[in-house]
Amino acid sequence: MSPNNYATPRVGVLGGSGYTGRELLRILRDHGGVEVAFATARSEAGDATELPGLAYAPPDGVDPGSVDLLFLCLPHGEAAPRVEELRGADVRIVDLTGDHRPGSGREEGAVYGLPELHGPELPDARLVANPGCYPTGVILALAPLCREGLVDPGRPVIVNAASGVTGAGRSPRRDLLFGEVAGDFRAYAVGNRHRHLGEMRAPFPGLRLLFTPHLLPVSRGILETICLPLRGDADAGAVRD
Repeated sequence: MSPNNYATPRVGVLGGSGYTGRELLRILRDHGGVEVAFATARSEAGDATELPGLAYAPPDGVDPGSVDLLFLCLPHGEAAPRVEELRGADVRIVDLTGDHRPGSGREEGAVYGLPELHGPELPDARLVANPGCYPTGVILALAPLCREGLVDPGRPVIVNAASGVTGAGRSPRRDLLFGEVAGDFRAYAVGNRHRHLGEMRAPFPGLRLLFTPHLLPVSRGILETICLPLRGDADAGAVRD
């Protein structure tokens, strides 16, 4: 029993060998307040995980409904069917894919896992949609300014963002090889075509958002430069406040 007289929560991870899953396992390893019952992987089944004594299990070798909390670190599109399969199970789910985020069409019943905006709803949530990388920066920057009415909705907000290559996942891709990205800096999904746009726009109905992502030749990290039009009566003091 844990010091608070409750049993240590049992946690499972589906898709633990990608960059998201491996980082999650590292966090869980250092958390100290949970027991990781399993982590699955396809090609790396049987290999050691970040946790001592725990090897990756094949996806069909575990019972996802046997844990208290289940993390989904699967490829986009594969989490939604899993959630449907577990609708009647007594398990809480944190979906780290984009399958249940705002703008996905499947957000009903999920709590958006941005504590700065939805903190009171998270403790009782059965399904948490973990925010995406680019949207986290955009939403946290814009939310307080829009809440105070400082942004001019008649003009566009322009976001130029740069991300490291691990944001594209761990599967091998020719355009992400060292020889392709080293010394380079390039835009992609130009023309407001990025899949996270719906998630960014959801908290700010009516706001015009122009978003251009770029690929940096580094392993991880994001830098976002956000240019936003203020209302005519807004000044620097109001923005700082």
